[in-house]
Amino acid sequence: VTVGRFQPGALMGEIAYYAGVKRTASLVAETDCTIYQVEPKLLTEDEDVLISKLDRLVATRLARRLIRATQLIKDAEI
Repeated sequence: VTVGRFQPGALMGEIAYYAGVKRTASLVAETDCTIYQVEPKLLTEDEDVLISKLDRLVATRLARRLIRATQLIKDAEI
């Protein structure tokens, strides 16, 4: 079941990483794409600024998704 489509620059897999759970979805690419896998636990202390920026980026994206989901529920009058 297709529940969404990602655009360039999309983050995937962040829920499983931050929540410490198994992934919540499987993804299939419809076109050629480049995927980058970030392993924060492998980054060194020298990369603390990068880790902070990554955390902030993920938090912002998750907050936007929560706002959208909340609005969808409100609109559905659930």
